[in-house]
Amino acid sequence: MNDLTTYQSSDILTPENQDETFRVVICDPPFFYIPMAQIFEAVEMICKGDFSTKILIGFLKREEATLLKTFAPFRLSRTNFPLEYADVKSNKWTNYALYSNIDLPGIKRIR
Repeated sequence: MNDLTTYQSSDILTPENQDETFRVVICDPPFFYIPMAQIFEAVEMICKGDFSTKILIGFLKREEATLLKTFAPFRLSRTNFPLEYADVKSNKWTNYALYSNIDLPGIKRIR
């Protein structure tokens, strides 16, 4: 992320209002101990309630229905982009998916 000139880190547990308006938000939240509603509230705060903000969020496939329902205002869809995690065994990578409301080069929403 150091290559991104306007990259800003945010703590999902204690999000802060941002002076800047972001066009794209990339989120890879912890899956197991933060309620989905709290993740949504943090992202909504970072986006200043603008549900047209472009979002990319990595999450567990088995929680897809809850993610899509909670994030419905952002109109997310699963993408074709395979996620790989350094701290997850490669045979478990298929348990994760990238969700987005934008198509990018190499990242297309599955409809």
